[in-house]
Amino acid sequence: MLVGALLCGAVYAVFFSPLLGVKAVTIIGASDSVAGKVRATVDVPTGTPLARIDLDDVAADVEGIPEVASVEVARGWPDTLAITVTPRVPAAVTSANGRFYLLDDAGDPYLAVDAPPAGLITVALVAPGAGDPSTVAALAVAGALTPDFRTKVASIAARTEFDVELTLVDGRKIIWGEATDSAQKMQILPALLAAHDGNEYDITDPTLVSVR
Repeated sequence: MLVGALLCGAVYAVFFSPLLGVKAVTIIGASDSVAGKVRATVDVPTGTPLARIDLDDVAADVEGIPEVASVEVARGWPDTLAITVTPRVPAAVTSANGRFYLLDDAGDPYLAVDAPPAGLITVALVAPGAGDPSTVAALAVAGALTPDFRTKVASIAARTEFDVELTLVDGRKIIWGEATDSAQKMQILPALLAAHDGNEYDITDPTLVSVR
């Protein structure tokens, strides 16, 4: 009898009593703005028994926030719901249907913004999206640019994966071609621009460049 009563009491305390209920929700890895969205999304009333929370449901809700790449949800006994967020990192910005969208490193246009954020290169794409070859190529080229040279680039366009083109802030065009050999192309480009006056620099083949 005593053992059964103790067992029933333990089950009640864990699964039904607010004794081991949620008193705090901790959010790790998110900026203040994203953390605010996470808190607004997580619908777990204070006092809800920690053992009865469906962690997968909470994770699915948080993953629905555009800025969140992935999330882990865990119980922090006795009274904390711990949420660890891996945020998406914007790699570039593009425009579609009259709006600007942040692109993550996979090419997914995950969040609409009012204007291109400072420091992000604008890429012009026919059909931006994760897995789209031209999107992947444009982001690969953007990732190959040195920090110093990035400040000189106004935009990147990719009509196809074989036809990447850079427009510099001074109006000059760089015909990059494919994203292959991008490290070599980036290595020769500053010297090429300094040594030759022109409006268009074709480095599709970095061993045979042309200037017009």
